[in-house]
Amino acid sequence: MSLRDTLTEGVQRAMRGGDKERLSVLRMLLSELQVAETSGREFDESAVVKSYAKKLRKTADQYKELNLPNEARKAEAELAIVEEFMPRQMEPSEVEGIVARIIEENDYGPRDLGRVMKAVMAAHGDRVDGRLVQEIARNRLAGKD
Repeated sequence: MSLRDTLTEGVQRAMRGGDKERLSVLRMLLSELQVAETSGREFDESAVVKSYAKKLRKTADQYKELNLPNEARKAEAELAIVEEFMPRQMEPSEVEGIVARIIEENDYGPRDLGRVMKAVMAAHGDRVDGRLVQEIARNRLAGKD
């Protein structure tokens, strides 16, 4: 079953159950997929979902900075629904092991953060959080001064 089919089924269940918040989020995800589809470019459904999740995370962070906790909670609740449709993310310990292996195999130093990020994201991009990879890589590389 494709992601689009899963989302359509989820929309129907949300409509039957009267869950307006979930219905709204699922419709937005379907809309995002439709936009990607009509763009004429090749796209990956999971990348579209991940991109939408990233937007919601950024929105929640901005609301927190603006001291709007109710709006931030709403964005985080939407994010929780979107994350149900994302691929399973690696645990931080798994990511740390991958980053450490790439740094050691290539003998990267403090100035090679971009190279480490590129290698990890190319191999595991759909299953890792870029911010986590950056944080781990930056800490590991800082210790190599």
